Amino acid sequence: MRIAVISDVHSNLHALQAVLGAIDADAVDEIWCLGDVVGYGPRPNECCTLVRERASLCLAGNHDLGVIGTLDLDFFAGDAGAAARWTRAVLAADARGFLAGLEPSGRAAVNPTGNPGLASGGTGDVLAGVAGALLARHPPWLAATAAAYVHGLAGDCAARRRGQESLLAGDLLESLPEAIGLLPTSGGPASAR
Repeated sequence: MRIAVISDVHSNLHALQAVLGAIDADAVDEIWCLGDVVGYGPRPNECCTLVRERASLCLAGNHDLGVIGTLDLDFFAGDAGAAARWTRAVLAADARGFLAGLEPSGRAAVNPTGNPGLASGGTGDVLAGVAGALLARHPPWLAATAAAYVHGLAGDCAARRRGQESLLAGDLLESLPEAIGLLPTSGGPASAR
């Protein structure tokens, strides 16, 4: 099965349409969205509609949860909070319903890794890459939870070196080997902390 993994759409309709066009040209079996359909960009309703129609799996990102009120917007810094407040004001009822439906149901996992520095441009692309690599070798649930854990752990490693305020996607990439080295050889991700 070929799966295309997307994330961090952030209401950028033109980028989403371009990515979906490339996915269509590559004949994949499913599209999975790792969250943050909304936030920052001006087209949240249209992006929710496209992701709802195209993705067979969609997780709730922190921006999605902030917009529907599950996460307190005080946790969002600067422009992220302002974008979430604006999105709340313009979000259509059907888009709000879609985002609310992304709440965890069935299996859920709590990830103890990560920090606010991961809320910077490009870090979601690193998460998508890690998830895609793990999906090639592991069942979807294990791949998704392990990807989130390793991504957060790499963010923690990078933040120790650079601080959360200046964290970039490249810092995460550089920290992935260190994060993977911290993983236990058995016992699952929770035993690494």
